[in-house]
Amino acid sequence: SGNGRSIQLKIVDTLIGSERESPVLNRSYRYLDPAVFAALTPPTLRLEADYPIVRGMPEVPGGNLRLSLSIAAPADTGELRLFISDAANPNPVEVASLYHAATRSLIPLYPLPEGEWAVQYRMFDLAGNGSQVSGSLSVRIVSPQNMLSQEDPYSYGVGAGSRLLEAISRDAVSVGGTNTSVTIDASGKRLDLINQLNMDPTLNADSALRAEIQIDNVAVRPDGTAVALAQRDVDSRFAAGQYGDFVFEATDVIMFRLYPQVVAQDGRVVNAADKALFANRVTQAYTGALHQVDLKIAEGVYGVSDYEVTYYKSMPDGTVIAFDWDAETGTGGTFYDTNNDGSYDLITLFIRDGGRGDVDGKADGVILDPGFAVFFQRSVPAPVVPVVPVTPVTPVVPVLPVVPEVPVTPVVPVVPVVPVLPVTPVGPVVPVIPVVPEVPITSVLPITPVGPVVSENVLTAVIPGNLDFLRTPIPSGAL
Repeated sequence: SGNGRSIQLKIVDTLIGSERESPVLNRSYRYLDPAVFAALTPPTLRLEADYPIVRGMPEVPGGNLRLSLSIAAPADTGELRLFISDAANPNPVEVASLYHAATRSLIPLYPLPEGEWAVQYRMFDLAGNGSQVSGSLSVRIVSPQNMLSQEDPYSYGVGAGSRLLEAISRDAVSVGGTNTSVTIDASGKRLDLINQLNMDPTLNADSALRAEIQIDNVAVRPDGTAVALAQRDVDSRFAAGQYGDFVFEATDVIMFRLYPQVVAQDGRVVNAADKALFANRVTQAYTGALHQVDLKIAEGVYGVSDYEVTYYKSMPDGTVIAFDWDAETGTGGTFYDTNNDGSYDLITLFIRDGGRGDVDGKADGVILDPGFAVFFQRSVPAPVVPVVPVTPVTPVVPVLPVVPEVPVTPVVPVVPVVPVLPVTPVGPVVPVIPVVPEVPITSVLPITPVGPVVSENVLTAVIPGNLDFLRTPIPSGAL
């Protein structure tokens, strides 16, 4: 019993002389001991919500019976099957249902008939081995049956923080939260899954039955921890705060559960076997299907030109995961301005049951979706004023061409060259004695005084021979 076992298969051609054979095929398997599962005591069955107790028994509207298990079903559980019985029919009769492991919910796929019933279930493992029948839960099913809630006949509104558990199979609901008001529309206008089932004559003779989408467990609540995680992720993925703080806003966490329901048209009585067949086919069609959910938010709050937007899923372990649009899988969040007023007013989620977007992670016909939208503006750098450097004004000096430096040769005084005449020697050389010209001696003439003589002086002039050039001889010989 348990995991870790495998079987090998190979096809071999048995003809004589043939060597053909296929590759070995390995398949793992689990062996489930019927005795182990049969001896298992099923968890206690209880109601998901408090209902008024009348004459010692809870009174539940027919379309609102939501059951849950006290503990989660074992891991080897393949399915849970719901049974009802009463005093007149002690043998339990199966009611088409689905089990949602994430919320431990056992959900009938169609309303129970009015009356007092003992409600039980059995667990079946993956091999089809059944457990013992659970303990019974006594309930009284009352009107209304698939009718609008008497407390909220038209608006489909739910108060802030409350959960939608009303007596109607509906595919749209308006919810008011602390910071967010939203209308959840799961009619899936672009995914015509419901209409195809409703118009299938092989399943629904005379259109006596109708498949609908049920939304419940609706809540809108603030979650500061999840928003803070998303803010850090936005900054990391989009570099929204690379220039400082960035604008970041988020809706409250929007929570809802989505699954199929089957109702009878116009209150007609339908054979139980036909109803069960139709309900089971609806469940099969829903399991693993792609669903569309529209979230209509208030207009005029988040401008298309002002904000970038994305969607996050809030996971059971406290983390958040970005639910961006993925073209390959056709899943993710998309955002619209439906009336072209410049602001976002519609978020559309495309969720695959058991796949991307389904928080419970199991293809069980139930979508579980806690998530929220975030709107952000990236930080931008401060305006940069161009700085022009101031260069001091320097007088312009004309640039002279560079003359290569010539080495300076020292100036040697030029001595005039006297041509040297060749001397022909003529005998011995006699030194030349300079000749002094002879100065003639002039006689001294008496000076005849003119006028009275005061005293007699004699002027005698001696002219040296070298001053001969000053003498001016006159014919008379006088000086």
